[in-house]
Amino acid sequence: MGFEEQDSRSGQQSCPRSPWAGVLFSIEVTSTYFAVRNYWRGFFAATFSAFVFRVLAVWNKDAVTITALFRTNFRMDFPFDLKELPAFAVIGSVGPTALGVVSRVWGEAMDWKGPGPEVRWARGGVACAERICCGFLGAVFVYLHRQVMLGVRKNKALSQFLAKHRLLYPGIVTFVIASLTFPPGMGQFMAGELMPREAISTLFDNNTWVKHIGDPESLGRSAVWIHPQVNVVIIIFLFFIMKFWMSIVATTMPIPCGGFMPVFVLGAAFGRLVGEIMAMLFPEGILFDDIIYKILPGGYAVIGAAALTGAVSHTVSTAVICFELTGQIAHILPMMVAVILANMVAQSLQPSLYDSIIQVKKLPYLPDLGWNQLSKFTIFVEDIMVRDVKFVSASCTYGELRYLLQTTTVKTLPLVDSKG
Repeated sequence: MGFEEQDSRSGQQSCPRSPWAGVLFSIEVTSTYFAVRNYWRGFFAATFSAFVFRVLAVWNKDAVTITALFRTNFRMDFPFDLKELPAFAVIGSVGPTALGVVSRVWGEAMDWKGPGPEVRWARGGVACAERICCGFLGAVFVYLHRQVMLGVRKNKALSQFLAKHRLLYPGIVTFVIASLTFPPGMGQFMAGELMPREAISTLFDNNTWVKHIGDPESLGRSAVWIHPQVNVVIIIFLFFIMKFWMSIVATTMPIPCGGFMPVFVLGAAFGRLVGEIMAMLFPEGILFDDIIYKILPGGYAVIGAAALTGAVSHTVSTAVICFELTGQIAHILPMMVAVILANMVAQSLQPSLYDSIIQVKKLPYLPDLGWNQLSKFTIFVEDIMVRDVKFVSASCTYGELRYLLQTTTVKTLPLVDSKG
């Protein structure tokens, strides 16, 4: 069990290069059987793994020096405006369709009233709604993932066929996904040529894509999101929808695969979609205190990635992972509130992705007790333990041992020092 805990820490931090958050994430995921004695071992393994991972990247000339994996350059003095808060809220309740109406009404109300106590209270509401929506999306992701796994397992003919041909199912899934994301084909409408790491880097881009439709070359690698005949918002929306069901199906393959990074990409795409819509609604930026502040869609992407990943995994350390990945904490307040709200919604609807897989495979685990099961907290070990335990002591005679073997059907017997 200890090795599994260390592996989860090392693997989590090595993949996104976030050693400290990797330890926190592993503790949250393995909380039901976490051993405190492995706490320092987790930090040691995570730090050493991150060091080796980053040094190898420098030696291989993939990076100039040791730095954040998806480094961002968001402004620190004013990373988000108060009028952007309803955007996060509407994302959680109604959706992007009503985003424009509510945001514009809010903007007019703010201009009429002027900055005051309402503005400060609204700051907390910004982070609320995007996270709530991410909570619903996370619950939907886990639900559909479980339905796909159960559908394959309940169909005995299909299950037996795939058991005999183990490579057929992964081959079909790989062929379908590769065909749909082929860049010259349908992939051109959803940035199919980007690898997951490249997709995250471009989604965290500081530039506003809706303002560079005429000159996509200035965006660098992010220019793949610009299509001459399709709006960039449609491109991001198609990317999110297609990757959503593709990630669900791909993570059901009977091969070692992770569910963290696919969901992380989905969250970044969803946040970027909302950010670009906000940039379209406020093309000139938002006026506050006689200063115009531009919308930062990249900030929405970072928050969306942390919220959706936290909702699917039922963890809050995803916010810390984003801080380490981007190297900035400009959006620390909305991100933390968003992740917590997304967790509240997701935990009330569905189990985490990992618990769902355990339930489908019928593996033993310690379930979490909900608010409707408070009576279970009054149950003691003596109420459920087996009292008449058959055992062999060091002073046991041959006759006693023979009688014990003849009268019991258990395959293993505990060996103790004395009969008392």
